[in-house]
Amino acid sequence: MFPERCPDVPGFAVRINRNTHLGLRGEEIPLECRILAVVDAYDAMTSDRPYRKAMNQGEAIAELRRCSGTQFDPHIVQNFLEMLETG
Repeated sequence: MFPERCPDVPGFAVRINRNTHLGLRGEEIPLECRILAVVDAYDAMTSDRPYRKAMNQGEAIAELRRCSGTQFDPHIVQNFLEMLETG
């Protein structure tokens, strides 16, 4: 399912405000890809990497908010953050 819908997988290299390599932009980008972009970024930010320590949840949330509307779909970010708050 994902390879057809998210041609950028595993990188999810989509930015909501720019065309993808397929010429897609904004809501033309499949919903699954927009969701995966937010979830993957949060996971990457809150996980230790060989080159840096994980951000805490507050730092990761601030980064998602900062990039909402440019790198990430703002509606997806809003829903994701609401889900984090409610557990």
